[in-house]
Amino acid sequence: MNSPIKLNGWEILLGACLMTACTARPPSDLGDNPPEIQLEGVGVKYFRGNELRAVVRAQQATLRRGSGDLTAQSARLRFLAQSDRPEIEVAAREAQGNLNSQQVVARGGVRIAEAGGAAGVTEAAALDAKAHRVSGDQPVDLVGAGYRIRSQKGFVLDFSAPGALALEGPIDTTVGGLP
Repeated sequence: MNSPIKLNGWEILLGACLMTACTARPPSDLGDNPPEIQLEGVGVKYFRGNELRAVVRAQQATLRRGSGDLTAQSARLRFLAQSDRPEIEVAAREAQGNLNSQQVVARGGVRIAEAGGAAGVTEAAALDAKAHRVSGDQPVDLVGAGYRIRSQKGFVLDFSAPGALALEGPIDTTVGGLP
């Protein structure tokens, strides 16, 4: 004698979701605006081979599947230390970019910091992951151990080479007497 199958509420819900997801549907017209994917509390790890290279965190992110366009709020990108350079972190209130081009524009209190080294703050910066550089044309304040530098017209940081930072003038420098 066969006994009836007993399912709990969550099992029925899961089954319904799976059947709905697997049910054939006619193709819908997505037009030029494919649906977006919205993620809350996002964490992404980037590997090259077996080596962890970068970690990304965002409070919220939205992705356009067809184009690869991405927006994120409260974003933090850490490029982990390599043999030739220390860890670098880029944080911003808002970031917009494209996964395919690997280019991002960050806005709103952008902070770029080298682990154990200097930190720079600016209102906007462009990150080009393929070229391994961060740049900006807004004023930037750079603070390190015992110094402060303010560049009025921007900067270029090549994070593939340690210490490869170019500042655009006029530049104000304060040495010593800093907390």
